[in-house]
Amino acid sequence: RGLAPTGWYLPSDKEWMDLADVLGGNKTAGIEMKATIGWKDDGNGTNRSGFEALPSGYRKYDGEFNYIGYFGGWWSSTVYSSFSSWSRNLYSSQTELVRDYGNKNSGLSIRCIKYINENDGNFNRTKKLEQNSHSLELEDNDKYCSSITDGS
Repeated sequence: RGLAPTGWYLPSDKEWMDLADVLGGNKTAGIEMKATIGWKDDGNGTNRSGFEALPSGYRKYDGEFNYIGYFGGWWSSTVYSSFSSWSRNLYSSQTELVRDYGNKNSGLSIRCIKYINENDGNFNRTKKLEQNSHSLELEDNDKYCSSITDGS
């Protein structure tokens, strides 16, 4: 769909799984990803990952916004069905990073990954990346928008 700018791409469902793994698994990854401010009901995180997830809520298919301050959700590039795709969700009341799928007519946030190597517009999508001392192996997929460096 062209959501990411040139040189950037949306993470696959597997890349979201890999991120959760390097943060200690889904049960604790959420607290590591949440910003230290902005989450209601004492739901702030440690932001140890540097992801700084904010509770932006979501947009329903009818255009109404809900759960701002209580929920944050991010799309993956992996299709679940003809009308939905995999996503990752955070809730103010939980430390968990929740894997779910959402209707493509609803609105979630996106987080893009910057390709590491540019060779005349041809990007190498398989790179071992390091962010805040965590390693993450990325696989080739369809197109996350934080810059991640290779540590060199």
